[in-house]
Amino acid sequence: MTDVDPNPDNDNCDRSRWHSLEFNSTALLAAALINSALGLVFWALAARFFVEAEVGRAGAVINTAVMLSTLANLSLGALYERFLPLAGRRTGALLIRGYVVTGLFALLLGAVFIAVGPADDLFESTTGKTLFPLCVATLAAFALADSVLVGLRAARWAAVKNISFAVAKLAILCALGLTVAGDRGSVAGHAAIEVSWVLTAAVAVLVAQTVVVMAVRAQSRTESTLPPNGELWSYFASTFSIAALASITPLVLPLLVVVQAGATETAYFTVSWTIVSAILVAVLMVCGPFIAETAAHPEQLATLLGRFLRLFGLVIVAASAALAVGGPIALWLVSPSYAENAWALMLSAALVPIASAPGVVFACLCRVHRTMLPAVALQVVSTIGVIAGCAWVIPRHGIAGVGWTYAAVETAGSLLIAIPLWRRLRIDLRDPSAADQGRDIPAR
Repeated sequence: MTDVDPNPDNDNCDRSRWHSLEFNSTALLAAALINSALGLVFWALAARFFVEAEVGRAGAVINTAVMLSTLANLSLGALYERFLPLAGRRTGALLIRGYVVTGLFALLLGAVFIAVGPADDLFESTTGKTLFPLCVATLAAFALADSVLVGLRAARWAAVKNISFAVAKLAILCALGLTVAGDRGSVAGHAAIEVSWVLTAAVAVLVAQTVVVMAVRAQSRTESTLPPNGELWSYFASTFSIAALASITPLVLPLLVVVQAGATETAYFTVSWTIVSAILVAVLMVCGPFIAETAAHPEQLATLLGRFLRLFGLVIVAASAALAVGGPIALWLVSPSYAENAWALMLSAALVPIASAPGVVFACLCRVHRTMLPAVALQVVSTIGVIAGCAWVIPRHGIAGVGWTYAAVETAGSLLIAIPLWRRLRIDLRDPSAADQGRDIPAR
């Protein structure tokens, strides 16, 4: 009996763990793309069921709620992805505090918007105004659940949640649309779109919490290895800064286009850049599971990093091909005029995933080693470079220049971090204990 290995399936468990990393990453990537595609279908069906004014008003309400919910989450998602694997017995308390803080902040932001924003233009009833803060809180919890599941190394359930949400909201929209089809211009049409979106999100959050509760119970059997609170706060400040900087570019670019190129060019840019953004966001989905897995198993960093780099390389090539080949086709399906006027933007944007790949890997390793200052600096360079470059290039070369500018700035950023990235990769790919080295370096 003494010769029996207490973990006879250890090698199989390890292989399952590596497969889980790849499966979870691919599942999140696929879910992001499916969710984006079904989102377009959602609004296409809404346009068929209801008049333009109702669709526009509902779209503005939902977009505002999503924007406020993103702000309310305070970038806690990045913190959870990196540190939930280390939380052990403190996992439940860490999650509860996060949900309470973000929920209350979401309610506050929603209430402030109703008080000082153009609420009378968006809502035709007191009920809509009253429920709006709850909508913001619901969408905040929905978004935060993804990072929570990734941090608990259950990212596949985040993918299931998002795909189920996309399908369910379509089904509810169709059911409600057919019910009120005879009253297309009424408030019922406006409410049907919002209910389809927010109610489905609320149900998805409740279902996701069952998975979270089971994962927390399992993880609570282990001791916490979280760093001191000061380091957690420092890491949080860095990730919040990166998220805030990253949000500036998508807010400013449409304004630059409309001011410098006109409303028609803005329409071409908006539709095409929606496709580009969906692809770029989907690419980033593969990073979360890698960060969470290396946090839980730092001794396996070399193996995990090698597999992540192979997977990420395939994803980058696929993303560029999708933009170069599928992008113009998607524009043509929208309208031949869009394809004619925005194909050059789509082709130039196809270079962005490749140009930004080293920077993404560098930022991931900064999060793994908890040395965030270089990642913040890289984001500053990217944000300033893209906005300043586009401000110069749009009047001279139109919207096609946005893609070239974005690719050029990302290439410059990749060159700036080329040497430190190469050194970091050499260490991490050779030394299985390299993930622990970051714990001796103060997080910035």
